[in-house]
Amino acid sequence: MQLEEFTLTTQLCISQPSVRFNGKILVIMQTLEAIIETSGTVKLLAELKVSKRSRALVTILDEDPKDVSKDAKKSRLITAFKKASKAGAFKNIDNPVEWQRKLRNEWD
Repeated sequence: MQLEEFTLTTQLCISQPSVRFNGKILVIMQTLEAIIETSGTVKLLAELKVSKRSRALVTILDEDPKDVSKDAKKSRLITAFKKASKAGAFKNIDNPVEWQRKLRNEWD
């Protein structure tokens, strides 16, 4: 039996994992976050573009949905920064630009 060569890739334009198989790109699957209303209406929290009619499986989580509005995100971010400030997380940073540059150099 001869194994076919395939390569795992990501299509950046639509953020879908895919496999190149025999010269064709096959999309594996894509996970999206959504909120399901009590009426059964599904509201996707991100834009979705598909090239053809597709099948989907829906998994319902036993938890309350997060508030994803821009105002709620901004409020959570401000709260996190205030907590970090109170904890003195950044008090030893004299030059924030140089500090970030050093962090990025550690990635190399």
